[in-house]
Amino acid sequence: MCAGTLSAESQVRSNQKANEKFLVRHVRIIFWCVAVLFGFLQAWNNRHVMNSDGICYLDLSDAYLQGGWKMLVNGHWSPFYPWLVAVARLLLRPSGYWEFTTVHLVNFLMYVFAAGAFEFLLRELLACQTSSHQQKEGDPLAPWAFRSIAYLIFLWLSLTLITLERKSPDMLMSIFVYLGIALLLRIRRHPANWSAFAVLGVVMGLGYLAKAPMFPLAFVFFGAALFAGGHLRTMIPRTLLAFVLFALICAPLVIGLSRMKGRFSFGESGKWNYLTEINGAGPVWYMQEVGTANGKFVHPPENL
Repeated sequence: MCAGTLSAESQVRSNQKANEKFLVRHVRIIFWCVAVLFGFLQAWNNRHVMNSDGICYLDLSDAYLQGGWKMLVNGHWSPFYPWLVAVARLLLRPSGYWEFTTVHLVNFLMYVFAAGAFEFLLRELLACQTSSHQQKEGDPLAPWAFRSIAYLIFLWLSLTLITLERKSPDMLMSIFVYLGIALLLRIRRHPANWSAFAVLGVVMGLGYLAKAPMFPLAFVFFGAALFAGGHLRTMIPRTLLAFVLFALICAPLVIGLSRMKGRFSFGESGKWNYLTEINGAGPVWYMQEVGTANGKFVHPPENL
């Protein structure tokens, strides 16, 4: 009687796991279909839309294609995004009419990669929860429900906040943020895994080349990795490996910017954002008023 009861309970658990896998698989399929469709429609609907940032990135991609490498070392524009635009233009060789559409194609491909990075993050998060709680009874959400909410958040972040309309490296940076968090979760589960630390350093370095704010954020990730799990004696050399790889990737750009500015610099875009967002300087594209900041512009625009 007892053996029969155990067998029945085992069969019920097996059926529950099979149903759970079925739901998770179908939720994932629905997400990818919706994500690709909505992303493509947003990119295609804005294929002829261009802003001043996009023009600057097209100019920087010209620098790649024509050998004007000095243009790429500047305090405001990061080099990774225009490099991707340059590669797309080199491969597709679009006419002037299709240049803007090519930029939107790059944005759409970055969006697809961001969805893949988010999928990796979600998988690591669920694995981390499983190893921590061992699927205790009373867990707040089933995996399929958790995934559904997470996928909706990704779509909102990518299609509403970042969007495929704007020509910027924001979507590219999101890829490295998702990958970085996923690697931290993997390090937490496997603190002795050297490769996860090495990949984390590379991801942080490439993230900095995508957008300058990833430089200070990288140290937050390294600090989290240091205390993610295990003893400090074993975590310090692994985190140091991540930092060394990060530094090697960042060094050429940081050295170039620092020499150009005559002081240490990893990027100057923060000053622009502080001036416009905090001090209220404007009009944004004609910077004639410094807002609440002290002083005045060295080279203010002139009314002609």
